[in-house]
Amino acid sequence: RVLWTKRPRLGRVGRGCVVFEEVKWCPTQYLLNNSLVIEIEDYALGSDPENPETVYKAKLTHDTTRPEAVLSYVANVLRHPEKDENLHRLRPKEVMRVGMQAVGRPCTGPRGELLLKCWPSWDPDTVPFTQRWIENRGDGRCGALLPPQGPEQPPRLAGFLEKRSRGAFHHWSTKWVVIADREFRYWNDKRRYDLGQEPKTMLRLAEANCPFRFAAGSEGGIFLQVHVSGQIE
Repeated sequence: RVLWTKRPRLGRVGRGCVVFEEVKWCPTQYLLNNSLVIEIEDYALGSDPENPETVYKAKLTHDTTRPEAVLSYVANVLRHPEKDENLHRLRPKEVMRVGMQAVGRPCTGPRGELLLKCWPSWDPDTVPFTQRWIENRGDGRCGALLPPQGPEQPPRLAGFLEKRSRGAFHHWSTKWVVIADREFRYWNDKRRYDLGQEPKTMLRLAEANCPFRFAAGSEGGIFLQVHVSGQIE
């Protein structure tokens, strides 16, 4: 049974991980009677952005005798709630680590791991704020859950890039590109950059609302720019 059909946002690349920052509500009865299957789709690897191919799959069992069961995790949160100085119940810091299996073409990479947080839900029309589970501001974002894998700030890169532009006629044009401080910026030519002019385009790659992500192309030295709609540029 399909619980969610809404297309999720693109994942945000963090240190050694991809952060999706998706919140989904699931009725308890579904978790009592059914296992929950999670699929990760990639809009860049497939040939049809409207029908992306599944690259990783995971299964969360409904068997409460097993420690990885979702309801066992939520029950532990209910029995041992963490509270702030105002006695508000906090969403858990601990995560569920769920192994994800690569399903083959187009993904033949190593086994991945999905990090989930679960907490009891509530009726937003009837349950007062004091009885809800509020975000734990002290634990940061999901990307902080993983140990650093390399420098916290990637090295600065600058150089010429051949960019394919869309229009009446698709054509290639040379841009001067700078990637630094988690920002992707480019100018129509290096002279404009040397004169201190504002970039033609600037993307803040670390922000969740950044409309673009990037993926490796089919050939060396080529990468794809993927819009949140799934359109590949």
